[in-house]
Amino acid sequence: MPHTFLNTVFLNKKQFESGQISEEVLNHEFTHVRQKHSLDILFVEFLKAIFWFNPLLYLYRNAIALNHEYLADEAVLSKGTIIKDYQRMLLKTMEGNTIHSLASSFNFSSTKRRLQMMTQSKTKVKFQVKLAMLVPLFAGLSLMLGCEPTSNEILPDIESADEISIEILEDNALIVNKNRMTLDELESLLSEMPESPGVVRMEVSPDAEFGVVTDVQSILRKHEAFRINYSSKKSNDSSVLILPPAATAPEAPVEARNLMQILMNDQGKLLMNLEPATLNEVRENIKQFVGNSSADPREAIVVIKTLPETPYDQYLELLQEIKAAYSELRDEAAQNQFGIAFSKLEENSSEREIIRQMYPGKLSVVPPDKN
Repeated sequence: MPHTFLNTVFLNKKQFESGQISEEVLNHEFTHVRQKHSLDILFVEFLKAIFWFNPLLYLYRNAIALNHEYLADEAVLSKGTIIKDYQRMLLKTMEGNTIHSLASSFNFSSTKRRLQMMTQSKTKVKFQVKLAMLVPLFAGLSLMLGCEPTSNEILPDIESADEISIEILEDNALIVNKNRMTLDELESLLSEMPESPGVVRMEVSPDAEFGVVTDVQSILRKHEAFRINYSSKKSNDSSVLILPPAATAPEAPVEARNLMQILMNDQGKLLMNLEPATLNEVRENIKQFVGNSSADPREAIVVIKTLPETPYDQYLELLQEIKAAYSELRDEAAQNQFGIAFSKLEENSSEREIIRQMYPGKLSVVPPDKN
């Protein structure tokens, strides 16, 4: 699709050389260049990077991008282009995809509003009113930039409540916030915290037994520390897992067809629903189970159970394969529904949430038996 970034208009070479790109499309993109619309977008993205927590910025970003399209459309129509012909051409381009979030693409998603704007009368009063609506935003940003932090006397307590680090050594010993601890001491530490830690960064030796990992998980779950960022000393990769709350009585029994039970022994050998499998087969088996065996993909649950002596790195490899299976399912669903991979959908977008709800990726880790 034709799109613009800074002073450059990007076009399909074959279409341009064969004259398939109309003059109206070129005028539209040249308007983005002349009016320097990319600078507006970059400025708002810079503000979002700093004030990411302000929801108004996300709304203003979309409003500014839409206003850019209004201006470009108006420039094309001002040259004598017939509105109905231009609208037909715009609708035809809806078959393509927007290329980059920072670029001004001819195929902007709010096409309906652009078509309506072309037939509306424009007044300076309405423009001035909309411009005045920007004043509260910049006034608020100015106030936030002028604020100074309060006393940092309680800062250490806030940091300790927000995040803790746990290291499990190859001899199964625990290092919590750089201090050697037992499981009982870890539980006492969590009990004394004013609130549950928001993130637990857990680094596990590849030779540590997974039984110790699940013991730590049980303590964290008890104290409502559900978000864990796992990493292994064997690699730089990390994986985030959201622990479920403490077990409660289910609202309804889980049907067997919605369960994929994976058993792993201390040698890394697997059983998937009592059928032997290798690590290389896990991803495809999970995809088939979620896509075919379950009546509803949202009800599919993957249950992992290991022996206490299972090395942690083997469990982590299994976890990565399950995660990769759900990533491929989400990419395929997003491609079919929106014409773009899930991984390329904009963060916090409604499209991304729709696909995530289709394939939520429910994972249950069963503590290994101690006998």
